[in-house]
Amino acid sequence: RDRLEGEKQSLGLYLTGHPINQYQQELKQFTHGTINKLLGDVERSRGKVEARVAGLVLEIRTRQTKKGTTMGFAVLDDRTGRLEVAAFSNTYEQYRDVFVKDALLVVEGGVAMDDFSGMLRLTAEKMYSIEQARAIFARCLTFEWDNRDASIETVEFISLLREIITPFKGGDCPLVIHYFSKEAATKVQLGENWRVQATDELILHLQRCPHIKAVAMKYNK
Repeated sequence: RDRLEGEKQSLGLYLTGHPINQYQQELKQFTHGTINKLLGDVERSRGKVEARVAGLVLEIRTRQTKKGTTMGFAVLDDRTGRLEVAAFSNTYEQYRDVFVKDALLVVEGGVAMDDFSGMLRLTAEKMYSIEQARAIFARCLTFEWDNRDASIETVEFISLLREIITPFKGGDCPLVIHYFSKEAATKVQLGENWRVQATDELILHLQRCPHIKAVAMKYNK
């Protein structure tokens, strides 16, 4: 992520990858596909389709209406294509805190081809940051604790896990542990008091823990 950000700042573009790549497996579970797929859906329907899509915000601009209110416009990029998002005044005011350049934005609304620009345009009804989308759509945050080599005592691991999780408690996302030992394997969902805010920072801390593997967000189909 740091390398890509450095590329963008120095070159004006992402050279060796795209920031959305790290979210691809996650986004597949609760969006209606890539921007390129949406283009095909719109062409086949020959009209408007309802969709939930995600992309990196490349550009933002605003416009004053005749009533003196503000509309917002953004261009999303998901590596497969680009999509213009139009947020009318009420929607823009409601979601302006997530309508931010260089952020990953999840948007719901009607998608159609704009005759003037020749681009796909989505008229936004709802917008979310990735963390807000997780809070609404995710089923749980899962990870594996493989202790078949007995590399850490259970009490020690629990203490380590408590240290990682505690700063992120108080959210709506359940935590599920897939546990493996030489004698048994089981799945444990932690109690209500251990629900978390499923932030990128928490996921990164779990991924960096040497005793934890396969960290993943799971969504209802």
